[in-house]
Amino acid sequence: MREKVKKVKDNKKFNTKGIIKRIIKENKSAVYPMIGLAFFSAMSVTISLLGPYFLGRATDELHEWWKAFLDGINRPMNFGFININLKYFLILSLISAVVSIIIGVVMNNITSRRFTYGHRVKISDKLRKTPVRYIDATPHGEILSRMLDDVSELGTTMHNVLITLLNSIIQVLGIGAIMFWLNPIMAGIVILILPLNILIASKISVKCEKEFISSKTKFGILQKS
Repeated sequence: MREKVKKVKDNKKFNTKGIIKRIIKENKSAVYPMIGLAFFSAMSVTISLLGPYFLGRATDELHEWWKAFLDGINRPMNFGFININLKYFLILSLISAVVSIIIGVVMNNITSRRFTYGHRVKISDKLRKTPVRYIDATPHGEILSRMLDDVSELGTTMHNVLITLLNSIIQVLGIGAIMFWLNPIMAGIVILILPLNILIASKISVKCEKEFISSKTKFGILQKS
């Protein structure tokens, strides 16, 4: 089995960039849903950054009152200020929940209806035009694996990658802006460390890609046997 795996690896060169370009090319119909997804993701990240800000203002007011109480200073608590900030926090939390539901619906529409279903229909159409001798010569498990397991894996990967990529980009921009606003020196230190994090992440991703290809290759060989 190890010899078969090595042989498959030697005969096939996986072009990751080419695969990504082909996936994007074949899913041009999802451009508008993607724009909507980017908008709602930006809204979700903005809300997640503003929510703690209002909660922090209410907490600061409680802290100032408690500090004055311990020092023996008669300082009245500003309940109006606390109530307003807590209301803003609650409203933002409700909006965040609604936006999360919308993002889930849009993502399911992209991955399930436009991507997974579309690719299975294309595979089914190709199988109808495929010569009978190919069907007879190819193990049924391999055909089913490509139609079911591989397409499902692609759909799940697309779902996770799109959400993670969009949220990460918007979060980096939003958190970076807030950090520069609060403490420019600390923000500068983080920016200096960022290339090191990218380098480590790229090394890990390359290793994960090799392990993923190896596991899928072994899985395909097991289904053929």
